[in-house]
Amino acid sequence: MLRRIDEEKRMLSSLERLARNQALFREVNERIKEVADPVDGAVDFLCECSDPDCTVNTPLTLAEYEAVRSDPGWFFVEPGHEQLEIEHVVSESERFTVVEKRLAEGFLEQTDPRA
Repeated sequence: MLRRIDEEKRMLSSLERLARNQALFREVNERIKEVADPVDGAVDFLCECSDPDCTVNTPLTLAEYEAVRSDPGWFFVEPGHEQLEIEHVVSESERFTVVEKRLAEGFLEQTDPRA
């Protein structure tokens, strides 16, 4: 029983860390949007995947970016950067995938810079 509780605590801690990484990328992208000067209609934002070492630029139009920001649990990631064990795909395009976190809703809403 204690082993199971410890495993659940580790999993929650890991999920929170992944959610924090995505929340940090979301905050950085909010700053990018503030100073954005779209080239050919798109802005290079940082991929908002859970990998803290990811530095991939993901081009989105400002309208696409705003659509993703309409839900605090949604993040855009490079195709292939999805982590299906902790998030599900909301929509896909050739340039980016929108994912929704499954378990960290309260944390994501608290860290939403638009809240």
